[in-house]
Amino acid sequence: LMCKKDALSFLIKKHHVVPTTEPSQKIIPLVGARGFFDYDVLNNNIECDEINRLVVGLDSNIYKFSDILEKVEGKTRFQEQTIGYSGDEKIVYSSPISLINGNVITAKYNMIYDKNDPGLLIRMTGESQLVKVA
Repeated sequence: LMCKKDALSFLIKKHHVVPTTEPSQKIIPLVGARGFFDYDVLNNNIECDEINRLVVGLDSNIYKFSDILEKVEGKTRFQEQTIGYSGDEKIVYSSPISLINGNVITAKYNMIYDKNDPGLLIRMTGESQLVKVA
């Protein structure tokens, strides 16, 4: 099992693109890689780690729900499995999520509700796992 730093080193390979001299990143996908995220639903602010950012194809580690929605195929189903979820479970596992970059992930969501209003979702934390590489 690789530590997070080693996994990132494995996932990212620096190279030079001819004819420029600017380095760019090439993602070397690793099936099974896990990325973590924390979604503050009330403020619409999501923070994720570098693995999650690279696998999904995000430009930043901090983004809005609409940014992640642009990266998934089957937007309605994705919304229903995340912010639209209405079950009693506190931990929810998604079905496979196809991304526009061709990768497929699954996700585990920890649903955190307001203590005074059990129907109000205030935060989601969790992890996504790369299950298929484009």
